[in-house]
Amino acid sequence: MEKTEQIETLVVKKLAFLQEKHGFMSPIVNRERWCTTISYLADEIAIEIELDWRDLDVFVLITKLENGRLPSGYYVSNGKKCRIHLEKVLREVLKVDAGHIKKVLGFIPDRSQRDKSTFENRLDAYLVLIREHVTKICEKGATLFG
Repeated sequence: MEKTEQIETLVVKKLAFLQEKHGFMSPIVNRERWCTTISYLADEIAIEIELDWRDLDVFVLITKLENGRLPSGYYVSNGKKCRIHLEKVLREVLKVDAGHIKKVLGFIPDRSQRDKSTFENRLDAYLVLIREHVTKICEKGATLFG
């Protein structure tokens, strides 16, 4: 199995709790040349894990669905905000202490020093934040977007 597929499989395995405990649907995996996005859809929102193969990094976005589907735009769709990075949702909407977020996510090494373990460490850090706050994120739903 190729490294990218190993990491994608790891993400799906580690995020299984979203389906099992929080009512999200089976993940949608979208592979592009430089990025794989793994999207977990609920009623109004999705939690998306972006695996950036070029920068060897992980990003987590909360996405507002349009009629139960992923939006067509990236950050904006139909003139409205549709995706927000998890850190911003935690800081600005859920009022989570920025120091706590920074402490959990830790230090990201320079691009030249990143590898498969960087992905795994970043994923594990984001999992801590997702597990801590997924219930509140789901409760807020689409209201996270104002």
